[in-house]
Amino acid sequence: MQDYLYVSFFLGHDSGREARALLADCDLLEEATKSPMNKHAWIGDTHHSVSLRLCLEDDRLRRLLERLRTDGVSVYTRFDREYSRLELDSADWLVMRTATAGLWGGVDLGQTYSFEHACAMCGAGAEPLAPLLAELSKMGKKDIDHLVYEDHFVVSSRLADAIRASALTGIELKPVKSKRGPVSDRYSWLQIVSELPRMHSSYTGYVTEDPCPSCGRAGHYDSGDAPEVPVYDGFPVDARDFNATWEYFGDWQQVRSPTHRQPVGGGRGVIVSKRARRVFAELRIPRMVWVPVGIQSVRSGLSP
Repeated sequence: MQDYLYVSFFLGHDSGREARALLADCDLLEEATKSPMNKHAWIGDTHHSVSLRLCLEDDRLRRLLERLRTDGVSVYTRFDREYSRLELDSADWLVMRTATAGLWGGVDLGQTYSFEHACAMCGAGAEPLAPLLAELSKMGKKDIDHLVYEDHFVVSSRLADAIRASALTGIELKPVKSKRGPVSDRYSWLQIVSELPRMHSSYTGYVTEDPCPSCGRAGHYDSGDAPEVPVYDGFPVDARDFNATWEYFGDWQQVRSPTHRQPVGGGRGVIVSKRARRVFAELRIPRMVWVPVGIQSVRSGLSP
């Protein structure tokens, strides 16, 4: 396990020279120049922004942050924890995400929903009525991607076939289509039908802001200032291979589309079993994010 910090700062549009000098003083100029994150950071003396990902133990990180604070520069930071393959292979339960930009879809494209079991205020519990609408033209060669706001997964036929063959539980494969066009024969909506209880209060890496005053399910966010560790008080014995979190993430008060003003809660996290992750690993699905889940026990305390 290794902890990193993303650092991003901006000195001004005409401050390319000053930015390079600051980085050189912290022995970070070469690292910043080589990083793909800074591909468009400098054009002559025009400066857009600088982004770096550094180990927390790296002394250059401390020097950079001190220098930025001394100079009164606004800086954005985000905590990032990287797990070894052994740590991930050993975890019984894991958060599953895709490290992709995502697809427009769902409420952003005028999706139809069932609100039978939804919160009347925030929309948590609203269910898209199949077929799911998604920007399938952006799938390319990907085997999986997610909707930008609601986080529903769209999977390729290859991945869908592997999930069926492995008899993974907690999901239903439903039809998906672009806003205009027929139901796709290349992709499916991986609908998560199993739900977990509320997380234990000892979790880290999440914050709650302006939660739904009616149900409390919507209004959760990744904090970025601590390691992401979702924690449960034990783990439900009836948990399936795929499970949606009780919590909804994102701003539930947004008006996402002029054609659909009724809120749908946001997006839910997905927590999967070791068995489910193994299917993805065997297919070598790229750009997946896995985070081990912590289990809170009265007798043994927190364990990964």
